[in-house]
Parts: sequence; structure tokens; C-alpha cells
Amino acid sequence: MLSRDDVAALYIAMFQRAPSKSELDSWYNDAIEHRRDLGSTAEAMLQAAQLAVNGFGLQKMYPQYINVDPTNPESVRNIISTVYETLFNKSYQDDPNGIDTWVNQVISGQQSIGEAIASIKIIGEGIATKPDDYRAFFKTDIDFNNAFHAAKAFEAKVDAAMEVANTIENVKVDENTLKKMQDLIKSVASEADVSIVKNMAQYMKNEVEDHSDNNQQQNNGSSQSYDWWAEDKAELEKMPVPMRQEYLNFLKQAVQDHLALYNTHSNYDAQMLQQLANLETSFDLQEKQLYQKYHIPYDYDNETFLPNYDILNNPQLAQEYFNIEKSYLQKSAQALNSVNVYDVESFHPVFALIQEMDEKEDALGIDILTSANASNDYDFHGSSSDMVHFEESLSGVIVVSQDTEENVYLHQDQTDTDETVDQVDSLNINDDMLHS
Repeated sequence: MLSRDDVAALYIAMFQRAPSKSELDSWYNDAIEHRRDLGSTAEAMLQAAQLAVNGFGLQKMYPQYINVDPTNPESVRNIISTVYETLFNKSYQDDPNGIDTWVNQVISGQQSIGEAIASIKIIGEGIATKPDDYRAFFKTDIDFNNAFHAAKAFEAKVDAAMEVANTIENVKVDENTLKKMQDLIKSVASEADVSIVKNMAQYMKNEVEDHSDNNQQQNNGSSQSYDWWAEDKAELEKMPVPMRQEYLNFLKQAVQDHLALYNTHSNYDAQMLQQLANLETSFDLQEKQLYQKYHIPYDYDNETFLPNYDILNNPQLAQEYFNIEKSYLQKSAQALNSVNVYDVESFHPVFALIQEMDEKEDALGIDILTSANASNDYDFHGSSSDMVHFEESLSGVIVVSQDTEENVYLHQDQTDTDETVDQVDSLNINDDMLHS
């Protein structure tokens, strides 16, 4: 059964750094929930790494994850070489045959990259804990002793990483911070170094942790402001980390697409309203496909999403709505850049912005998109997913609908009763902003 130590070991092998508590917990819980073994967990982390490298601008730090191609020897070798050197302190120049053996395993389809990484980790663990079982595989005693000392050092690094995870709650995702997390365990050579790393982690805790979500929670004041977050948080926690990263990436794109419209207009017109409706539709389809890709239930009743041209009859009201949307789009774009897919709590500041936006737009008493099929409303309380897309939230209360030709649309629904308003408030359309 996969252990937390196993997850920490994969972090070191793949990213050469210690995980924070939230990262360790997220991957461990994800593995347990989806019954992943070491190989499939490594593969899932590999997928997330590819998305995160571009999403967080880490191409220079992790070039091996920019364009991973499991059929390309060079691409696979770049990954395996890094893992191999981390575990055995041997570069490709030191042991080309050993590394190419693993590369060929992947290229031939006998193992995935994640499975190869897991296998290398298991062998390293075996050398450290049962050296006599592995001694015969080495040509000389010198080769074996070098491998043994490297494996024992890696074992100590894992112990040190666990101390880091017990100390540092979460980390800011930027190159400077992550390099500091690498430096924490880089020089660990034996168990004697573990206590030193623990003290260093305590010393640098405030420097590397991301406190933006805590500050946002404090700014919200009462505990009631956090009630709406519970359901959205639960939905995010159901997502495997790679899915969360994909969700974040296209949410970021959705915000940029909306901002592009708002930045080229000074108020709504008929064409812009139609373009917003089209964006909602496109986003909904992407989200639905993402849920299907990861086999996560997606329980929306489709409904047609159309512009509410009535708002154009009141230019002043339209201007107020326009200004709210544009302002919160800009704030959300910034907040999304601080989201860490390994830490669900880091989504909260984004969702809190949408909560504020929704309240201001609700006070205007009109939506910019309307339903063409009001009888087919989304069942907010009955669905297994209460998260509504960011685009939807940008336009108010969103409903999904479908016309007779099975074209899917998103739109805002006008609420007529207090009960419906309560349902909408519970949704808070924050999910849409997940940008993870």
C-alpha cells in the first residue's frame, strides 16, 4: 500500500525537492481515493508536472517536463536521467547503459514513464535496506558501495522531506521559492542531517509559505462567509491533481478571453452579449469534456444560454454591471496566478472574489444572459457538483440548457423566489474561477 514516505520519495525523485504538507496530503489522499500504486501515482504526478511547468512558468527549472513524448528517446532520457542522478548520484555520462535500459523499457511500451520512475525508486530502496540482495548485480565492490551510499543518502532525504512536510504547510509556486525547497534537502547525506533540515524548515517557514488564503479568510470576517466554500472545496477535492491543473489552465484562458472582450468595449452592445453567450457555451463544453476525461460525474441539465438584450434598454444599469464584471475579471486574473493545484485551499481567494461579485450583481436585479428554457433549470442542490463555471459566474447566475438540435448553451437565470435565490447563493459560481 502506498505510504506518505512513498509520495515524498517521488517528490524528491521527480522534482528534487521536499513537498509541503498540503502537497504531500493532496497526492497521498488522491492515491488512496483512486487506489493508485507507486507507478500510477508517479504517472499522475508526471502529467501534473507537464501542466504546471507551463502554468507557473517553471520551464527553466524543469525543462524535462515541457514537451514529454514517451515515444521519443531523448524526451524520456531527460526525465529518467534526472531521477537516476537524484537516486544514485550517477549522471548519463557516468552510466549511459543503465539509464538507457530504463529508456528502452519506456520506448518499447513495457513500462510507462511513471512506472519506470517507480521501479528505479524501488530498486534504490532495496539497495539501501537489503544490500546483500543487490550486491551481485554490480560489477565491482566500488560500484556497489557508491550505489549503496547514494541509496542511503536518498533514504535520509526522504526522512528529511517528511520533516519539511510536517513543518511547512504550503508553498508559493514560483522558481525562487521552489529552489529554496530544493536546497533544504540537496545537501542531505545521512540521517545525521535530518534534524538540521528540520531546524532550517522552521526557520524559513514564513518565507516560503503562501498565506494569501489565510489573509483572505481573515478579511472575510464572519464564519458565515466561508459557508459557501465548503461545497466547492469538496468538488475540487474530488478532482485528481492532473485534472485540477487542466481545470485551472482553461479557467485562466476563460478569464483572458472575457477580459479581451471587456478591454475592447466601454459598455455592452448586442454583439458583445452574443459573444459572452458563446464563451459560456464553449467553457461549459470544455468543462464537461474534462469531467468525462477523468470519469468524474457531471450532473448538469442542459439549457439554452442566450443574451438578455433588455439590459441594453438601461445604459446606466448596463454600465454598472459592465464595470463590476471588468473589475472582478482583472482581480480574478491576478488571483488565479497564485493558485496551487496541490493545495485546494489556495483556490479560496479566487472564489471569494466571485462571491463578492455575485452579491454586487444580484443587487442590480438583472442578468446579462437569460434562459430560453426556464423549465429545465439546473438542480443546484440535487447535483453532485455545485461548482459553476467561471464564465458562468462572470455573467451572474448560470444555467445550462440545450436546444432541440442538442446545442449546449450557458446563460443566467432570473430568480423569482427566495428559495431560488438561496439555491443560487449556495452555488456562488466560484468554481468557474478556479484557476488552478
